[in-house]
Amino acid sequence: MKKMVYGLVFFSAMLTASGMALADPMDSLIDEYEQAFKAVKPPPQSSVRSDYKFDQMAMSGLYTTRTLRLIYQQNQSLMERQDEMLNRYDQIIEQNKEVIRLLTRIAEAGKPGPPKP
Repeated sequence: MKKMVYGLVFFSAMLTASGMALADPMDSLIDEYEQAFKAVKPPPQSSVRSDYKFDQMAMSGLYTTRTLRLIYQQNQSLMERQDEMLNRYDQIIEQNKEVIRLLTRIAEAGKPGPPKP
């Protein structure tokens, strides 16, 4: 029963802390995971908490989800920037077309007519 309560408390704490991971960069998230993963492991030659591997597996799943969420948000940000760049390129293309049209009109207006006798 104690193991079950401990597991629920641990899992609840991780879910609560996962909301804070959204603003963390990837390096910080990896460091946090490594520390938490090592903290779950009992000292060598200890018979207490021999099921720590299950806690580590649950933690790995949680951090995988947090990492995927962070990657998704970074991808969304990159896609927004890419859309902005595409819009700017479209504006530049339209401006270049207008410049070409105006230069063509200027060139046509400056052409000399047929030679006068």
